[in-house]
Amino acid sequence: MGHVCYIKESLGLSSLSLGNCYVVHPPCSHTCITITAAIYVLQGGIYLLNLVDYSVSGFPLLFVALLELVAINWIYGYKRFSDDIKMMLGHKPNIYWKVCWLGLSPAVVGVGDYYYTTTITLNLTTLPYSWQ
Repeated sequence: MGHVCYIKESLGLSSLSLGNCYVVHPPCSHTCITITAAIYVLQGGIYLLNLVDYSVSGFPLLFVALLELVAINWIYGYKRFSDDIKMMLGHKPNIYWKVCWLGLSPAVVGVGDYYYTTTITLNLTTLPYSWQ
């Protein structure tokens, strides 16, 4: 299977195959979003919302954020990422963004991950937010 590309209606393309890239018709994506949103507004929606809220927040979210930072900054590379931004905006990001993406953000998220895991494993009296 190829990548799924989303092309806006303004281009006048509804559904088309471009080699390994399949263009999704926008009304199909709107239908999927509407069905997903409808699940949350029905009677059992608050239970599903709480399930998603408690299972996705906290450590899993911080861990995914750390993986994204590592993937973008060190696997894909800051230079290529900055070249992509230059292509889209017309100028490269300034030194502030370089410092944030390469040093500050990974440090803050890494410390958060470390604090969260040590709080849970070392202090057995610490309970999840909903049980306090």
